[in-house]
Amino acid sequence: MALDGLLLARHGLTHLFALLSSLTLTWWLIERWAGMRIDALMRAARAVGEGSLEVRAEVRGADEIAELGHAFNAMVTALGARARELGALRQALNAHAIVSITDAAGNITYANDRFCEISGYAREELIGQNHRLLKSDAHSDAVYRDLWRSIRAGHAW
Repeated sequence: MALDGLLLARHGLTHLFALLSSLTLTWWLIERWAGMRIDALMRAARAVGEGSLEVRAEVRGADEIAELGHAFNAMVTALGARARELGALRQALNAHAIVSITDAAGNITYANDRFCEISGYAREELIGQNHRLLKSDAHSDAVYRDLWRSIRAGHAW
């Protein structure tokens, strides 16, 4: 009888071990599957951060990770549309206006082609230089004071 009890206990432990092993394997597979999907989202996010707006997160399923993937893809699609719109606006502006952008100290950070043509300088010569480089006697000191006041206040001039 004691032997029957021992065999029964051993049989129960074997089943318990099999159940625990099965649960552990199932947990590992779920974690691995979720981790792979999150990794796919991270790779896509890094690619977008590096400027690629064609990338999409390949996430399948009907859970929170999949919803996050769909939201990410919708965001990238909208970002691509805004980037194309800004590109078209920039192209139109550059075709018709003389544009330079400076930092708060008056150093040129951007100059479009028309600005370069009008100033007589190559873009590489302008970037990093102070706008005073272009000062001429054609305008009064009041014009330059107004220009710098506007620039320092963060306004366009």
